Amino acid sequence: MVLSTLHTNDAAGAIPRLEDLGIEPYLIGAGLLCIIAQRLVRKLCSNCKAPKETTLEELEAMGISKQLLERYPNFTLYDAVGCEHCRGSGYKGREAIVEILEVDEEIESLIAKQASMQEILKKARENGMVSIKEDGYMKVLQGMTTMEEINRVVY
Repeated sequence: MVLSTLHTNDAAGAIPRLEDLGIEPYLIGAGLLCIIAQRLVRKLCSNCKAPKETTLEELEAMGISKQLLERYPNFTLYDAVGCEHCRGSGYKGREAIVEILEVDEEIESLIAKQASMQEILKKARENGMVSIKEDGYMKVLQGMTTMEEINRVVY
């Protein structure tokens, strides 16, 4: 097994990057098990984070889907306040947000046919892939970080 890194904005971006390196599409699909994209976000300081009143309408306007809100019905959002434990930043430590594009037979076939990234992403989403931004939203709804932090890190 070979693990490697590429600099891309998301997991699907690795496919055209590999093509740019001169690898034939049929070899890309056949050679991949999965592609993982990750970023680190700052975690809220557990000593000073403060609950924040937020409505479902506000969260939906920020881009959080109804399905995600249904998955985390008892959410509490927090503000980063700052204290001596976090040196006044409101954050202490880091947490990974990730997306995993599993390359199954269908995805492999799409890559070999040089399907568009939209087609590949559509199939991956049908297969259950969670985007890096959605994973970030889950961390917000779990009280681990803030929307501001997700928006800062995920463009």
